[in-house]
Amino acid sequence: MADTRYRSYSVLATSLCKRFIAVGNIHGDIKVFYLNDDALCVNQIEKSVYQGKVMNVLWLTDPGTDQCTKLLTSGSEGNVILWNVTTNADNICDLVKYANVSLPYCKQRWVSAAQYLHEEDILVCGDRGGTVHVYDCSHNGEASSPLQSFPKIHGKTGVTCICYHDNYVYTSGRDGQYRQYVFVDGKLELMNSNKVFKGLEWIDQLLFTSDGNMLILGFHTSYFVLWSVTHNQRLFQVDCGGGHRAWDFNLNQNIARFAYIKSGGIVACEGVVQLEQPILKPSIHGREMTRVVHLSTIKGAKCGDVHICATSSEDTTVNLVSFSHSSDGVCGLKVQNRLQGHISSVRALAGTHSNYTPTSDVTRVLFSAGGRAQIKCWRVNVFSQIANTQNPTVPLHDVDNKMVSTEKGSSSVMKSDTVLLDTKSGYRDIINSEVLTKDKHNTLPDCIPIVDCAVHMSLGETEQTRTQCNHTLSKAFLLSKSETRNFDDESTNTDSGVPTCTFEHLGSHMLGKSGKKCYKPWKKFQYNPNPETRYMDLTALTASMLAATMPTDLHFVAAACSDSYVRLFCFNEKTRTFNILGQSAFHCHCVLCVGHKIISNKCHNSVLIYSAGTDGKIAFWDVTQIMRHHVCAVILQREENKNVFHSSGDSKNGSACKRTHHMNNSNLDLPVPENMHNVDGSVPSISDCDKSHKCVNMELNVPTGQSVINQAGSRTANSTAKQSSTDHSDLKVEGIDMGDPTAVFHAHQSGVNAVSLKHIKDDWFILASGGDDNALHMTFLQMAAPEDKDGLLEVTVTGTAVNTSAHAAQITGVHVLDAKHLLTVSIDQRLNIWQLEDDCTQITLMESKFVNVADVADMDVWSSGENKYEVAICGVGLQVLSITL
Repeated sequence: MADTRYRSYSVLATSLCKRFIAVGNIHGDIKVFYLNDDALCVNQIEKSVYQGKVMNVLWLTDPGTDQCTKLLTSGSEGNVILWNVTTNADNICDLVKYANVSLPYCKQRWVSAAQYLHEEDILVCGDRGGTVHVYDCSHNGEASSPLQSFPKIHGKTGVTCICYHDNYVYTSGRDGQYRQYVFVDGKLELMNSNKVFKGLEWIDQLLFTSDGNMLILGFHTSYFVLWSVTHNQRLFQVDCGGGHRAWDFNLNQNIARFAYIKSGGIVACEGVVQLEQPILKPSIHGREMTRVVHLSTIKGAKCGDVHICATSSEDTTVNLVSFSHSSDGVCGLKVQNRLQGHISSVRALAGTHSNYTPTSDVTRVLFSAGGRAQIKCWRVNVFSQIANTQNPTVPLHDVDNKMVSTEKGSSSVMKSDTVLLDTKSGYRDIINSEVLTKDKHNTLPDCIPIVDCAVHMSLGETEQTRTQCNHTLSKAFLLSKSETRNFDDESTNTDSGVPTCTFEHLGSHMLGKSGKKCYKPWKKFQYNPNPETRYMDLTALTASMLAATMPTDLHFVAAACSDSYVRLFCFNEKTRTFNILGQSAFHCHCVLCVGHKIISNKCHNSVLIYSAGTDGKIAFWDVTQIMRHHVCAVILQREENKNVFHSSGDSKNGSACKRTHHMNNSNLDLPVPENMHNVDGSVPSISDCDKSHKCVNMELNVPTGQSVINQAGSRTANSTAKQSSTDHSDLKVEGIDMGDPTAVFHAHQSGVNAVSLKHIKDDWFILASGGDDNALHMTFLQMAAPEDKDGLLEVTVTGTAVNTSAHAAQITGVHVLDAKHLLTVSIDQRLNIWQLEDDCTQITLMESKFVNVADVADMDVWSSGENKYEVAICGVGLQVLSITL
């Protein structure tokens, strides 16, 4: 089979089924060989296809099988032909042209990877320039231009692999990343981008096993590496000299075979790969955790309630974890997903509800932020195989405001089982081959192992607790950096109906957009990352919380920043864009925490943002008008777009726009849609957005009944700080200066680390805070929005209670359970339950529980039933406790 026409230049491709070999030459000819079971050529066919040389040939397999029915050839000037490969009973193969497409112009204009989707009749291909194109092959097989293109999505070094698995399209490249896509309304939509590990910059192929395990074939320096994404470990490694050589890999059950050409010779390696290895030390994060947020609770069949939480860490990742309590009392925890993409540590998390529920049982929008002034938005979908006609979820941070029923206390019983293992002995050799080399010193980074600790405890009885309440802390499990136990997948996934999570990256925002000319057109924005500013805390809510008729795809996010600013953003889930609405530098110090509360009034709901910083002050902002202003602008723009789309002759205002108001910051008269009207039918006042809110500096010993809003002493210094030009959304709404807050409480001597605001009844609220001065402060407030005050909130202090020595170290978590009880946690590793006396002047310690988490950073509490709460504490580890009042 010698042919001199293929001697000087040739490109070769072997099909996955090892039945076909395709070769192209410099003259534009293609020759296909058909092999039998003995690897002998029984038939060949040759076609003259191009005028110039054949740039590349690729065999395309049907998704989920190894059958090759399509051959793709790439010629000069971007000419790409898709062929049908057929064979008859006499083992005679033939090539029939199926589709002919053209690549857009680029420097290296040929296909390097492709995948054909039979059901959609779609061809997804990537060129040598790093761009992914999508073609529709249903139009008589001719497509001059692609339906979609993702320019330079894999950098300049090209796309190496495109595959289809479980209704998702995956692409990889030599930029060290693999990306996941999904088809939505006939278009390919990017969901996530992931890196394998630091140093693996050359990903060449993606494989999926029958059990759903994702394997990555790539090159790390001079080593060929087989990496398991599911188990997060290296399964196979060969020192071959690097990826710039001809090679092939085959995995048959647990036998791995790798062959490559080096120094003019063929080197073959074989080794045993154990795909399902026992995990002795499963990890949550590689460094200490900074935040934990409860997202949802799903009702399980065997394992009871399954709680879905998000955790963040200094290792720049966000994890979605699920845990449950089985019938035998063993707690199971599983890391569902790892969210990557932050360039610095993740400090803050916040979640809101989402109505985007295509097939999932629960959908949440999760915001994560941290260093380099970077904030990201994710959509988390929770799937459950268990049908539940009752309410399957527990709302975010929604703890019922119910009075505690009193029962007699019980005796205390504690049981704790802990197994200590050597963390280094859990790593074992998995390759048995003399020709393979294994770097034993290149082990995985130290991760936080798991300790499963079943604790059943009733709080100690006192004279007060015998007559007032019965507290029970039970079913606690811990993730500690010094303890570990054998915790494999079988013990974790004890229920076949355990919910699973998927995630999708929606958008990202960074302060400090560069004004330089962008010389890389494939990048949407060019940023100057600010290394000095970091987000310390986040709080989020949806626009529908203001009024049920408002859009559900608008999410408002308030951020506490280290540069003394409190910033208010709006994220549009439909357009996936962030828009800064307002900011204020009132604190003049680092802002440590931020939160929000919905205040129900007679006319409309009001949104109160509260923040606290290292100055010891707690400030309140009424941002209702700013939010309603933005929602109104979004609705009007959507109405205009809808009217222009349907008919250019119709009125742009539409039938729903009947009233107008004047916006002070522009010369436009914006009509107000009917669904933006207040409950009483009045039109919201947009001009109030520019009013300077009155502000007072108030000590905690303010006389009872004195109104905060009527006091004098407002300050305006540093309120007109320079605005950050960070708007890159479709709506060009400029962020305004929120000015001074509505009210200020000087609660602590130094930094305030945690604040909790609880609605008790009517217009009465309890504000609890803890800080670096080890003190616990409680303030009783009355909030209302009188009609004679233009709807602005009025805050009145009715009483205070202080415990100056609540803990032996800084308080890092506070949560008000109800009108009589609250929780605090501190770096002194103690979780305290406090009771407020009837006269609201004294706080009494009811019980103190030692926690196993060092350097406690955050605490989250959610309701799991009537008078039952789950408490998650994170730091150097994670511990979850159940409390029954």
